[in-house]
Amino acid sequence: MKKVLVFSLFFSVFFIYACKSIQGAEECPSGALSEYQSSLNYPSQITSLYQLLGCKPIWNEKNIEKLKKLIENSAWEGLNPADYQVDFNEDNEEGWIKEVKLTDTLLKLAYHTYYGRVNPNKVFSMVNFPSKKDTVVTTLAKLLEEDRLEDLFTALAPEFEEYHILKDYLRRYKEIIEVTKDDPIELDKKLKLGDQSHLIPKIRKRLYLLGYLETFTESQTYDQELKVAIQKFQKGQNLKPTGIIDQQTVRLLELLPKKRVTQISINLEKFRWLPQRKPEDLYVWVNIPSFELSVIREGNVIFYSPVIVGKSNPKDFRPTPLLYSKITHLVINPPWNVPPNVYLKDFFPKITKDPGYLLKQRVKVYANNTEISPFSINWENYNRPHLPFRLVQPPGNGNALGKVKFQFPNPFDVYLHDTPKKHLFRYAKRDFSSGCVRVKNAVELARFLVANGYTNGWDEKRLIKALQSDKTIYISINSPIPVYLVYFTTVVKKPYIYYLEDLYGYDQKIAKLLKLK
Repeated sequence: MKKVLVFSLFFSVFFIYACKSIQGAEECPSGALSEYQSSLNYPSQITSLYQLLGCKPIWNEKNIEKLKKLIENSAWEGLNPADYQVDFNEDNEEGWIKEVKLTDTLLKLAYHTYYGRVNPNKVFSMVNFPSKKDTVVTTLAKLLEEDRLEDLFTALAPEFEEYHILKDYLRRYKEIIEVTKDDPIELDKKLKLGDQSHLIPKIRKRLYLLGYLETFTESQTYDQELKVAIQKFQKGQNLKPTGIIDQQTVRLLELLPKKRVTQISINLEKFRWLPQRKPEDLYVWVNIPSFELSVIREGNVIFYSPVIVGKSNPKDFRPTPLLYSKITHLVINPPWNVPPNVYLKDFFPKITKDPGYLLKQRVKVYANNTEISPFSINWENYNRPHLPFRLVQPPGNGNALGKVKFQFPNPFDVYLHDTPKKHLFRYAKRDFSSGCVRVKNAVELARFLVANGYTNGWDEKRLIKALQSDKTIYISINSPIPVYLVYFTTVVKKPYIYYLEDLYGYDQKIAKLLKLK
């Protein structure tokens, strides 16, 4: 209790001193800050904001109306207006208590818009997104000085094109919920092609609003156009596309808009986690749930490849981490140093039965940089991830990393790489790795980087010659390329949006933290 009182007193004194030091400054809300210190979310930021504004009050009638509108419109950003409720009618003799509470609410909305409501670094152990530079207070000060508080979302929300497209879809689904909430479909029997029913216009309306029908009519006849739309909808919901309208189809038809609102809101939140408000001119984007890699330049995909990502099996969970880094090197004909978790989970059970397994896999054992025989080791003594020796698979045919590796610094020791197991790309769900990202077109990606001048002194002829050898060669990227390993279950491919499986169950966790149903 004493510590709280001391801190509160220090805070108040500091605030008064800071504001008096500003020439011509008005009285500051020091008393209100002291009284409501424990209930404020952003006390230090309140201090900084009023310092920048010369301690002038913010909340005149005009700005109050703008804040009310911002809170209302926060729903279109995938935020929850209920998180920013404040008593706009509360007042007192000095007026500063109301002033401070409104400012704290404004800061809360601003920080949520900029950073998101959930800190991914506190939720997932396999996340490494550097935090964006905090420009919230200075941005708010500028908006207030220029009388542009209504531009808060434009000034602080992510600038990725996909973010804005998702916002448009969010609005659309919320409008569908509003339009249809008082008009439920009460199906009493299954409907099939040729049937007549007063419910069919309601079903048509929902399919039209959801984008499965191009036009809407009040026809009560189940015609061929409606059947095709129903089959598309059923297929998209992982139902057997029978074209028969049954209770399950109707239930999902009514639930889908709510499901999409939740899914889009979750993915809008993920954009706020990214370390950049707007994308770089060129970057590599690996989306884990869609098993895709894209090189994007000024909003356009200029290189694409399917990928394989980490395992989602709960009994052998090896997820690909979420991270942001920069590609600094290409490694031609890379050796594979067997990671500790791969040794323990994959190698140890087989080596203990047959040390010759390592020879079959072309894996060598090194102790103090000296190769030793795998038969000289009692492997039963090493049922732990970290070993006093190294397991290395040299370059060559069958090497687990293939012909090329793309390195970028990260705490998880993961990277992009080629793979000899090309047959695995025939599967739609490609979660077969131990965390690294296997790139189907890895050699083509290396050629792309060389051809576009990212490797000084290299051309395609020299690269091909290097690839044909078994010699390990490290090539520096002269301008490191940003790389994002991300987890979006909504993917925008203009003019369509695709909804993906929650591969690792992350969306479920985020939904709980955001209190989304």
